[in-house]
Amino acid sequence: LPTFLDGVSVTIGGQLAPLLYVNPSQINVQVPVDLPPGNAAVTVTANGAPVGTANLAIQTASPGLFMATGNRAAALNQDYSVNSASSPAVANSVLMVYLTGLGATDNPPATGIAAASNPLSHVTATVTVAIGGQAASVQFAGLAPGYVGLYQVNVLEIGRAHV
Repeated sequence: LPTFLDGVSVTIGGQLAPLLYVNPSQINVQVPVDLPPGNAAVTVTANGAPVGTANLAIQTASPGLFMATGNRAAALNQDYSVNSASSPAVANSVLMVYLTGLGATDNPPATGIAAASNPLSHVTATVTVAIGGQAASVQFAGLAPGYVGLYQVNVLEIGRAHV
């Protein structure tokens, strides 16, 4: 990912952060993967001039589930269709759920570089999932291959159909 986009750059903890998206009201960045936990200074620069500063609390993990319309988790069914009320998961199938902030992996790509598919980058912490208040079996938790900073959790829910 680029560290300069449309004349904008962001530094976090003194490091240039890769930019995913920039517009006048929103900037999406990847927090550098090697920043230690604690407070980090953030500076936004536009066309070479600082336009904003703030402090950011860096944590070892801070999961953020991507949401779809209707307050539903952004998920794909086992057949790769988008999970929705009109396309629910089948009982005993795998859902692929997408989020950020799961923390360290066993095969971390460098900041701004997409995760590899071989070898996969598994989360080093334990990940648990509940669907409708019921425990589900985690089949995979790690970085989504081909994406920067996107985590994927594959979940098998035994015996119940769900959306």
